[in-house]
Amino acid sequence: MLKEDLISKNLDSWNITSKECLAKEIVFKYSFKTKDNRVNWIVQLPGQACRQLLKNNRIFMSWRTYRIREFVNILRCYKCHSYEHIAKVCNISKQICMHCGKDDHERTDCPSKNEPRCSNCIRSKRKDPAHAVRSPLCPEYLRQVEIYNKKNRMGLNIAQINAQRSAAAAAGNYEESKPRYIVYSGALCI
Repeated sequence: MLKEDLISKNLDSWNITSKECLAKEIVFKYSFKTKDNRVNWIVQLPGQACRQLLKNNRIFMSWRTYRIREFVNILRCYKCHSYEHIAKVCNISKQICMHCGKDDHERTDCPSKNEPRCSNCIRSKRKDPAHAVRSPLCPEYLRQVEIYNKKNRMGLNIAQINAQRSAAAAAGNYEESKPRYIVYSGALCI
């Protein structure tokens, strides 16, 4: 029901064969409630369909309109707070404090809770690590978001992205092959 509604009301310019293939590839990953009792849905779509929906910044479903945005899910370890792996496969032995970046205590016992220091920025020798490791303005986090966006846009791995960064490849020449995610928010009843 939701897939058909999403396709018929938002991607009506696609031909019948494309719509049938698209219906197989759309996945409603999960939903969660916000503080104001709205429901956010995470939807996985092929790159081309996602790009078309994101152009309008909204979708139409069940006689309502919903604002959408791209969902960026950056993998971060909760043991060392580094990116591209999770705590289950982390190689360090001690948990690193998320406030100050030291490994001699836990976050709850941190003596400097009011003076955060980002362990990722310290590790990469950035000039100003005076922010929380979970800050959305962290330069290392923003770098990971850029890598994530390039991977999704071009279907490349990190080594290829770093090589392209120096070569400054022309944008828009690549077919989007990796799935992308959107979030739409509203009080949608199923």
